[in-house]
Amino acid sequence: MKRQAFIMLFLGFFLTMAAMALTDISTTEQEYLNRLEYRRSRLEIIIKKRLVDEKRSYSQTDTSSTTYSLEAYSQTYGTSATSNLQRSEAREIEDWYIYKGGISELSDLDFLNLIGDKEKARQIKRLEWEKAGLRDIGTIALVAGMGGMLVGAMIDGGNRTVIGIGAVTSLFGFFLNIFNAPPAHYIKPDYAQEQIDLYNFQLKKALQLPLETD
Repeated sequence: MKRQAFIMLFLGFFLTMAAMALTDISTTEQEYLNRLEYRRSRLEIIIKKRLVDEKRSYSQTDTSSTTYSLEAYSQTYGTSATSNLQRSEAREIEDWYIYKGGISELSDLDFLNLIGDKEKARQIKRLEWEKAGLRDIGTIALVAGMGGMLVGAMIDGGNRTVIGIGAVTSLFGFFLNIFNAPPAHYIKPDYAQEQIDLYNFQLKKALQLPLETD
């Protein structure tokens, strides 16, 4: 009886230890999978720098004159010298982007939909739609103006009125397109960073990861 009791006790201890080991392995695996999920889903702002070459031209003209007078007769001699200077300067520009998982770049709309700011997303979508409509009008005006200039030039002797109207219409369309070009971002970087920090914090809590997880 004692032997059977000892065997049963040993088997119970062995099964308990095995179950605890399996539980530890399962917990470790789940934590590893959660870390992978966080790494794939976390958001971050990445700043990229680029150099823009700007060329500037400077010119200076020096003029000197001398007048010789002799009673009623006078004559002036003058010299003029122009110097030109060209300089090339590199200017550094910083651009910022929102990335998911360090790989996928998100637009402002994608980012706002992901963090759940539906109201701001609707405002930006409406603004984009309005700008796109104005750009369409600008393109039509640009093409129509160029067509008017061609028609005016084809008229015998050239119709300056038609050409002028076409030029003004084309210029109007051009500037309408320029002033309504989509900006790089509709949201401010400080707002984006604040929302990214909050999103990553909530993601860590959902995955039961330590707050210091990177």
